Amino acid sequence: MLFVLTSQGYAQVNYSESFDNTTFLPTGWSAVGTTTLWSRRTTSTFPSTTPQAGAAFARFAARAQTPGTAQTISTPVIDYTTRGSQQATFSFWVFRDNGSVNGDSLSVYANTSASLTGAVCFGTVARYTRMAVPDTVPANGWYKYTFNVPSSFTGATNFILIKGISQNGNNISIDEVQWNAFPNLCTGKPSPGSASAVQPIICGGLGSTSIVLNGQTTGYAGINFQWKVASALSGPWTNTGANASALNTGTITSTKYYKCVVSCSYSGQSDSCAVINVIVRSTPNPVIAITPQTANYCVGATPTKIYASGASTYVWSPATGLNVSNSDTVYAAPSTSTAYSVRGTDTAGCSATANVVVNLRQGPTVAITSTDSTICYGTGMYLFAQVGGGGGGNTYLWSPSGQTTNAILASPQTSTQFGVTVTNNFGCKGSAFKNLTVIPRPVAKFDVEVYGRTYQFSDSSVNAQGWLWDFGDGMFSHQQNPTYTYSGNGPVNVMLVAMNPPCKADTFYRSFNVSSIVSNNVIKGLSVYPNPAQDELFIQASADWSTQTVRIFDMTSRQVFEQVLHSQEAIKLPVAQWPKGVYMLQTNFSTQKLIID
Repeated sequence: MLFVLTSQGYAQVNYSESFDNTTFLPTGWSAVGTTTLWSRRTTSTFPSTTPQAGAAFARFAARAQTPGTAQTISTPVIDYTTRGSQQATFSFWVFRDNGSVNGDSLSVYANTSASLTGAVCFGTVARYTRMAVPDTVPANGWYKYTFNVPSSFTGATNFILIKGISQNGNNISIDEVQWNAFPNLCTGKPSPGSASAVQPIICGGLGSTSIVLNGQTTGYAGINFQWKVASALSGPWTNTGANASALNTGTITSTKYYKCVVSCSYSGQSDSCAVINVIVRSTPNPVIAITPQTANYCVGATPTKIYASGASTYVWSPATGLNVSNSDTVYAAPSTSTAYSVRGTDTAGCSATANVVVNLRQGPTVAITSTDSTICYGTGMYLFAQVGGGGGGNTYLWSPSGQTTNAILASPQTSTQFGVTVTNNFGCKGSAFKNLTVIPRPVAKFDVEVYGRTYQFSDSSVNAQGWLWDFGDGMFSHQQNPTYTYSGNGPVNVMLVAMNPPCKADTFYRSFNVSSIVSNNVIKGLSVYPNPAQDELFIQASADWSTQTVRIFDMTSRQVFEQVLHSQEAIKLPVAQWPKGVYMLQTNFSTQKLIID
């Protein structure tokens, strides 16, 4: 790494990767998808190759691959924060050969993430010596290519991606990759922040934990970390760990002390965080149990209760979907299936963890179907629970009957709301409801008043909403209270059918002997004739008649005639145009029936 500070005030740091370290991919590098065709090599065939420099190189195995097969590797993050108008470059050595004319190649991309999505290609090199991409070369061998990174890439997070593309030719080898960066450089004395252990007390005589810095100087190039460990607060101190702001202690069997020295390589100054200790005790770790071990949360239902035991205090993570995160009992309602971990700590400070998965489950969708929503009193109707989704294994509970099958025969005596709750094999529930209206059975019955051949029928049925009359002579009516005049004399059998759907209709019969003879009540002192009348009706008062008002009403109680009648006075009424039927003649004290025929 080379640091350069120009008079213009920008900072440039140069990086290189020779692939000499046996770890592949190198530290900080990453795979974009799979990288089974990329590997570290010390020698190679097809073509025969040795490193351009150092002990090793990287190879993309293009040979014997399906044309178009591609795999990509990415550099560590590159900081262009202070780049300004300066040129950022990327270079590498490529071994080119003439063993195959196929167009195997390497393309170089820039992106703000380690992904080809949205990446910008800014350079390509073909393996074949005679293919002019970007040029031709005279012989097999290593050649260096340098490309300028597009000026649009600035800021602290950038990546260069190398994509190998096979055309079923020869393998492609690269070595001595180099790039420059323009980060903010550290100055003066850096802040070490403070250190904290994820598990400050280790029980059971041995174990490991992580120690992390918080509040230390970050965002600058040249910041280095050196962790130190000792068996006593006074030392002696030994270097441990990597150049990172976090340390894994590895397995320790006794109490250890840790600190981190943070230094700036450009200022030469450093500072150390306060010492912390990780206590190792022989006390065994608690055994944390979670009930239930696997839980289900049903969407929209009451949150699932989870209970931890075996310690004194508890911390759950993640907290998402939990009502609290620091209790032995939590209620989980996650928006997706979630793995929770709880760390329990006992009174000695010893702790352990346990895990539980809360699966997000859907409840069944339920509907109640039937042939109708009304039912006749005393009859039954099947109700069916129609279920969709939810995972199967359903059980059923109906109300108010308490039945447990998917279909029931409902026979309510009064209008009733029926409900069914369906529970699937995850314990999730779904419900549906249906109202059944109970219709009372009809009972047919009627009364009749007879005026010669005119019959005034009066319905006295119970619970009837519809009527069908059969007058016994081939004529019918749907009126509730019909008046019917027979055309001749003789026996008839009158039938009334009372209806109240969906109940079964009820039937009532009465037999009559039709005759033209009329039997009437007679008002004393008054003669009414002829009765029945067809063309004219006479009303004659006798000598002992006291003056009264005579009124005539039809069967709808509508008054059709009124006149004061004196002693020995007569009235003649033309009734030929009156509707046929029964009428009532009314005086101050009495009533007499009239028939207009």
